[in-house]
Amino acid sequence: MKITYFHRKPEKYGSFSLEYIFKDVRTRLAHKIEYDIAESKYTSQGLYPRVYNALEAIFRQKGDVNHITGDTHYVGIFLTKRKTILTVLDCGFMKQDRSATSKWVYQLFWLKLPVRKARFVTAISKATKDDVVGYTNCDPEKVIIVPVAISPAYQPHPKPFHSVKPRLLHIGTNPNKNLLRLIEAIDGISCHLTIVGKLSEEQLEKFNTTKSNILTSLIFLTKKWCNNT
Repeated sequence: MKITYFHRKPEKYGSFSLEYIFKDVRTRLAHKIEYDIAESKYTSQGLYPRVYNALEAIFRQKGDVNHITGDTHYVGIFLTKRKTILTVLDCGFMKQDRSATSKWVYQLFWLKLPVRKARFVTAISKATKDDVVGYTNCDPEKVIIVPVAISPAYQPHPKPFHSVKPRLLHIGTNPNKNLLRLIEAIDGISCHLTIVGKLSEEQLEKFNTTKSNILTSLIFLTKKWCNNT
């Protein structure tokens, strides 16, 4: 079986998790599949880049299965229905503070139309499945829960717990990573917080208004780093 994996074009910082997950999936299925990777030419920002990405996908659907791996759901609108699988990782974009018009656009082009055009939809949790069904009113049987597998690269490395100033690791700084709520949760706690990603002005301001004794360190990861892991 040949599968074409449709990937977003990663942004410079903070968007590599999808690519890492599906790289692991392809490794696990290496004895069963052949594959192509169709990476969008443009990042998913603005009208023209998104229209281009969607139209480009028409000419790149060369597999027995077209698998949209998340984020750029809208490219599925133009793909062959009987061959297309859409993975929805979450519906956080519908829960952000947006105008009514913006939410309508996202609901239509990121959920309703792509879900309608996909033969199957995979969701990583029951909560995500419930969101997809709620926003699209699709048949619940069409949405299959497939949890994200943990790569064997992640292995336990026990070390003594630092009870005076424990170390916390937070991966990602996009809104769906809930860094602002984490900062609130550890307010007043002495700890060392390591953040993987680039902080926004809002996140920096949040740190400035906390009363906690937090030491922070930042790690900036790029697409090049991801591809080398």
